[in-house]
Amino acid sequence: MICENCNKKIDGTFGSSRFCNKSCASIFSNKNNPKRGKTYEEIYGKEKAKKIKEKLKNKIPHNKGQKGTLEELYGIEKAKKIKNKLKNRKTRLTWSKEKIIQKLKKITKEIGPIQRTDIKTLHYNFDFCTEVPIRSKWKNLDELAKEANIKFKNPIRLSRAGTNETKLLDEIEVSNNIKINRDIPVRVNNNQYYLDGYDPINKVAYEIDESHHKHQQVEDFIRERAIKDKLECEFVRIKDGW
Repeated sequence: MICENCNKKIDGTFGSSRFCNKSCASIFSNKNNPKRGKTYEEIYGKEKAKKIKEKLKNKIPHNKGQKGTLEELYGIEKAKKIKNKLKNRKTRLTWSKEKIIQKLKKITKEIGPIQRTDIKTLHYNFDFCTEVPIRSKWKNLDELAKEANIKFKNPIRLSRAGTNETKLLDEIEVSNNIKINRDIPVRVNNNQYYLDGYDPINKVAYEIDESHHKHQQVEDFIRERAIKDKLECEFVRIKDGW
């Protein structure tokens, strides 16, 4: 194969089968560009060229060398938003350990114990930093809690048991002479699943599928496969009402 630009033999190091390197490809492209070296008028005509030039003339340059105040460049409203954004970003990135601990103590004293997930949203309602500076200063939130001498509260979970779920699992326990743990959390990557029942001795998971499960069979299959891979268990599904 010969390079279409320099006529040298292509050695295969460049991805294209037409050129020996990126430079040759670029030179060939520019050399054969019909617009190269022509004016806007020659390419687009007088009317369109005039509009393009006017647009370029009024365009504000987006580089560090642009002159004028933010108000002159963007207008009063947009300039105000930009200033607030820059101020908040600078403030949140310069939070020290001491300042974070002091502010967190003040917040928990005001509203009571918080959950770990609340850390992500405190800056919306309080003058508090985002999660970024916290993650950069502590390995995990437990270390922050220990240093700040506070305790995170556990999330409250309502019972998930359906109308017949408890009854059906009780019957399986009696008939098989086993113990089934209820509402078991299973963490797979970033997903938190909950099993209706799990027999840890025989490694069998139980799911009671009420009528609404007929409309989510694909999701249930994906969830089942993830849990089976995680626990290395058997999976028993019991249809209830369909």
